[in-house]
Amino acid sequence: MRADRSMVGPSLHRDQIMAMNRVQFQAGLSLPAFLKRYGNAQQCEQALEISRWPQGFVCPRCAATAHSRFQRHGTTYWQCTACYRQTSLRSGTVMDNSKLPLRTWLLGMYLLGRRPPLV
Repeated sequence: MRADRSMVGPSLHRDQIMAMNRVQFQAGLSLPAFLKRYGNAQQCEQALEISRWPQGFVCPRCAATAHSRFQRHGTTYWQCTACYRQTSLRSGTVMDNSKLPLRTWLLGMYLLGRRPPLV
């Protein structure tokens, strides 16, 4: 069965479609620029820390900002000095308890958010 074009509306020129959705097709970060920005684990951790706590660490339990920082098994933890809650960059995120490196997660997010889509 053939669809009735009058129900869909008049055909649109490609420029009109793109004008309707400028955000989707805006210029983004190229893959080489992404790999340069997030090339190693330290760069990925710094980017995630800035993204998660733009004004510095805030405890997810009590909202205090005073903390200590330590490493255990290669993971950096922040411990609140008010309530002693320990948290990491991945805690409470989709990346929590994942064995994948941060760079793999960020690359996946980059590819999923890429416009126009790769597929």
